[in-house]
Amino acid sequence: MDVAAFFTVAQDYGFEDSSNATLLQALQSSVDSIERVRPWPFLEATATLTFSGSSGISTNTTPRIRAVLRAKDLLSGGTPKPIRLDDFEDLVGTQYTLAGAPQYYYIEAGVLNFWPIPSAATTVKLRYIQWSARLTETSPESAFLIPARHHEVILFGMLRRLYDQQDDPELAATMGEQRDRGLIDMVEDLTKWQYDEPDIVRMLDPNDWS
Repeated sequence: MDVAAFFTVAQDYGFEDSSNATLLQALQSSVDSIERVRPWPFLEATATLTFSGSSGISTNTTPRIRAVLRAKDLLSGGTPKPIRLDDFEDLVGTQYTLAGAPQYYYIEAGVLNFWPIPSAATTVKLRYIQWSARLTETSPESAFLIPARHHEVILFGMLRRLYDQQDDPELAATMGEQRDRGLIDMVEDLTKWQYDEPDIVRMLDPNDWS
């Protein structure tokens, strides 16, 4: 479904007098709420980061990054680890400009940083969870990262918000229940990728053995 199709279905539910702006806001809110629930596979993205040699911030931006899944230094083969900014401040002391193979990454003012500062020859493969781009009234189906087979879940979330706006708690609750059941189906569908062997929970990080 593209945005226009969502609008048409919402109008079929009785929201024909709602403006496109109202419908779009409800649709976008529904998409955002679904994307926030889990690190969905359809939100995974990969970028190759490059550096200037004088800053821990990459020279190429990573758009709409929500969370890092894994970082790998393609020059040294190392895997920088996440560190809280407060802990980084304690660790670094006064050596903010120390150069070398990156061992840590952290977020400061919403920007991803690596430390020690990578050389200009360093590239880092970054796997991350992204946000989808903001929708417009003319957005095609491809603008939705959520798979088309689960677009009904988006619709139920959209209708829940529209009924809330009309002070209809009963129908809003009904649509909310439909959305929640759809989310359960999404989890089963999108997080189970093999039934060949049982899933394994690692008690130790492989790096603990090095």
